[in-house]
Amino acid sequence: MIWEKLLEKKRIELCKSSEYLEGFAAVDISADMRAALNAVQQAAESILNKLKIQEGRVNFTNKDEKKGYVTEFDQLSESVIKQVLSNYANYSLLGEEGSSLTTSSEKTWIIDPIDGTTNFVMDMSFSAISVAMKHHDEFVLGIIRELHTGDIYFAEEGKGAYKNGKRITVVQHSDNPLVFINNGYSNASKENAGLQLAKLASIIGDFRKFGSTAYELACLAEGKAAAFIASGDEIWDYAAGLVIVKEAGGHVTDWRGDPFEFKSSYIIASNGDRSLHKKLVEASSDLQI
Repeated sequence: MIWEKLLEKKRIELCKSSEYLEGFAAVDISADMRAALNAVQQAAESILNKLKIQEGRVNFTNKDEKKGYVTEFDQLSESVIKQVLSNYANYSLLGEEGSSLTTSSEKTWIIDPIDGTTNFVMDMSFSAISVAMKHHDEFVLGIIRELHTGDIYFAEEGKGAYKNGKRITVVQHSDNPLVFINNGYSNASKENAGLQLAKLASIIGDFRKFGSTAYELACLAEGKAAAFIASGDEIWDYAAGLVIVKEAGGHVTDWRGDPFEFKSSYIIASNGDRSLHKKLVEASSDLQI
């Protein structure tokens, strides 16, 4: 079992949050980012400690409308993040598992306590904690922490993108591009993904789907793929990842090539190669509803 092996080998280090934050001392981060990093680390500690206690067992239930699973770990993670961030500042908050807090602040935390819950339940790789901040209608801060490796990706508007405290950038070439093609749970979204794949066959080198939008976007930002295309995701799935991609030098639009708006679920994120991005838009635009 993946979780058992990881916990036995201690490949995921559980350290105190204060020690964890010291690892980013050389990076220019705001007080908001520091609070969010602290919240994400405490949530990861809570998840992994509970996994140890339960010897890797994960209890889950089905969400309504066949929208995947929810586990006690999702709820635990969101509860920890909400508590830490609420104690830090009186910002609004929106979480996948029902957390909602509306204040007079122009800032809103957006939380996905475990993105890739199906992978988590099935004892597969690729699940992550994702926290973003929306200021007015713009995503300005994003953190993604992959649970299996402990890798943490983060970015703030105008400050660049980082993985484990080291600067990252998108891949600089688009030869035989590797593209993530993702979809939501609705039948229409699944059908769109199939139609799109057929139209992209002559454009892309190959495609992937990891089951975690957040981690796929982190991989794009790190230069492991040339583009990401999705429809049907929720705001907490992609908010943090889009900040990180943009700050890593990527380009983001909707499927028609228009500037991406946070209320949309049609996303094309690329490595910034405008020729490739244009081809992806041309193959996708008529599928956007």
